[in-house]
Amino acid sequence: MNKEAQRVAIAEWCGWSQRKAKKSNHFAWFSPNGNRWSEWSSKDDIETLPDYLNDLNAIHEAEGRLSDGQIVPYLDHLLKIVELDWRMCRASASQRAEALLKTLGLWKEESLSPDSSETKTNKTKG
Repeated sequence: MNKEAQRVAIAEWCGWSQRKAKKSNHFAWFSPNGNRWSEWSSKDDIETLPDYLNDLNAIHEAEGRLSDGQIVPYLDHLLKIVELDWRMCRASASQRAEALLKTLGLWKEESLSPDSSETKTNKTKG
């Protein structure tokens, strides 16, 4: 899942929404409280969204939205990502974002392209 898709998925889960202008093909992002946070621009503009993959404060705010029943699965995903339990407290924002998306069922694995070296290696083996 690329970084832009991760950022948008978390933002939408946190209540951000993108709306289209009534009389043009421009879009703007609106915060969870309904305030417009961006100028009307292209649909791909995500500059105004919180930077969940690099900002620990932003991802911490998103983590705070997890329900009690989601905490243990979130920690299980985070543990698998950081590989050692004591490193969980030092997990980066991007590691936390991945664990959050996996907990929510929003994580999408990127498919291998036919030209990738892993695919070519698998073909030659067998």
